[in-house]
Amino acid sequence: MDYINKRTVLQEMKEMAWHNVLCCSANYLMTEPRDGMREDWGKAVTKAKIIDQMLDELPGHQKYDDVMKYQRYFRKYVGHISATSCRVTKTEDPHPYVDTVEFALDGIGSISDSDTRILRINHELGIKFLISGQYDIDRHKRYDEGKTSTLQIMVDNLGYIQEMRWADDDTPCVTMD
Repeated sequence: MDYINKRTVLQEMKEMAWHNVLCCSANYLMTEPRDGMREDWGKAVTKAKIIDQMLDELPGHQKYDDVMKYQRYFRKYVGHISATSCRVTKTEDPHPYVDTVEFALDGIGSISDSDTRILRINHELGIKFLISGQYDIDRHKRYDEGKTSTLQIMVDNLGYIQEMRWADDDTPCVTMD
């Protein structure tokens, strides 16, 4: 049985709400209502935006109660960040939110042999390490010192990066105070 939580319920509601907007729209961009459906279209758009906002207000990573702890496990990956996707939150938080990280796993052989994963990142870790520019500063500093810029990341079963370290170092890149 799949674990049901606020996020999964709101995600299902979001999909249905945007489907309703599409049904009431005159075009696939959902920018114009169909003839005679302006009021229904307006309500559907408002409802979909409210559900989007509710999803954005949920913390990026939810901690489960003791019953669900056995389902959490971590995977370790070694590679480098090849891209990030950011967006601004719709909450009071002034920081942009790193939505996803494209992480290229180090492969054997050429660069084209590497495997790429699209992962989410813990909100605070994203702010302290990526948004702040600390990753780029440390990477360039390590390059100048002749050290590797390969990262080792820990990812939980929900696909969220919880910790980052340099592959040749034992300490985390950022400590979560």
